[in-house]
Amino acid sequence: MKTITRTTQMTLLPECEPIFAESAIVLTIEDEAAGEYLKVCTASDSGAILIDPAEWPQLRDAIDAMMAEIAKHERQQ
Repeated sequence: MKTITRTTQMTLLPECEPIFAESAIVLTIEDEAAGEYLKVCTASDSGAILIDPAEWPQLRDAIDAMMAEIAKHERQQ
């Protein structure tokens, strides 16, 4: 049987912080036998967000729109 190497987790954190830092954000590909989804949580795993790939384009657009709204109002201050 041929095996592959697959990345299933990534951690975003400030450069000088340990991977368990409170500011760390962990992205994990999960699958509970109903199809893969992306789990986004803090290193402590509190308040996780689960993202279905089919929902991602609309969610990404909404996030981009809200970030643009924040940026627009920051420039006005």
